[in-house]
Amino acid sequence: MGNSDGTDDEESPRMGSDDGCGVSASADETASCDIASDTQEETGNFQSTQPAFFLDKYSFIREVSQQPADDDDCVDRWVCCLRGILEIIQTANSFFGREASSQVCREALETEEGANYVKNITEVCKVCKRIKLSSELAGKQSETLEKLCLEVQSIWEDIVSFLENSCLFSVPPLPAGNAKWMPNLDESSKACGICLLHVDNPEITASKLTYGAREYHAPCANLWVNCVSSLLPAIPYPDLL
Repeated sequence: MGNSDGTDDEESPRMGSDDGCGVSASADETASCDIASDTQEETGNFQSTQPAFFLDKYSFIREVSQQPADDDDCVDRWVCCLRGILEIIQTANSFFGREASSQVCREALETEEGANYVKNITEVCKVCKRIKLSSELAGKQSETLEKLCLEVQSIWEDIVSFLENSCLFSVPPLPAGNAKWMPNLDESSKACGICLLHVDNPEITASKLTYGAREYHAPCANLWVNCVSSLLPAIPYPDLL
């Protein structure tokens, strides 16, 4: 477990899942997204309102990066998240497209694990929606960020179409987002360290965690650790206003 003095003898996180649908993170700064079948016990000094229902439970993270970030760094961090999201849903879309006529695929999606897999992909796309909303409200956008958001949205629509038309699987629409989801200045401590939206708003997600000096939506932190870096960022809320 990392600490504030930068001690580097910690282990990198390994993410498990109760439903068998998880991803693992390597010790690299650019950990790839791989599905993992093992389950890890939740350890470390995270304080969570409830177990993360996203892709897995947390084991441990080395430390939180609390260094101040300028505007470009903030956008770059969002872009890193979006690239991870794009990779995940491209993999899912490729599988569904390849197995669209497979009865085995349909039967698999009717199982509890299949339903959890779809729920996990939905949570991934919700993170994209939150980043897009925050970037618009904060006026911190880039051509790359906007292009990635459009790609994610397009592929997500393909996935929904397949699930609903081929498998008769109903997928709830993603929340449209609301400017009120962004905390007021006097509530900046309640801004997610990744997407910047309010961590205590149940309309966003019911699962959150606290690490270091920041709070995070569990799906946001989970995505970052598994697909970007083992170090959670702490995007400074006031700097983006």
